[in-house]
Amino acid sequence: MKAGIPLIIFLIFIVLLKYYFSILNNKMYVREYNSLLEKFSSGFLGVGIYQSNFRVGQICLLIIDNNEKIIECKRIKGITVFAKFREVNDIIGMNAREVLVNNKSQAIKLAIENALKEKNKVGV
Repeated sequence: MKAGIPLIIFLIFIVLLKYYFSILNNKMYVREYNSLLEKFSSGFLGVGIYQSNFRVGQICLLIIDNNEKIIECKRIKGITVFAKFREVNDIIGMNAREVLVNNKSQAIKLAIENALKEKNKVGV
């Protein structure tokens, strides 16, 4: 009976540590989301979240203008808490529909689709 107590304490510690790191990741996401909203008063924000069972997950925040040109794109990719949002410079300035057809990143595709939906809601 006493031999199992350290294992139980260790498992509880791991669960609490995972919870703590998920809170940190959530705060980082909200901070990046809010900074994009403050930086770009015009445009349409799209968020793409892609999670796979066997591959690395991704989150993409993307802003398009009225002409469907990508003006900002940031993506976080990784399985650790040390992953940070990084700019995706190779698609900035490109037409969103062209990137949607040619890009292989599921998170970027989902973000573009969501940004285009927001644009179509407004009717611009």
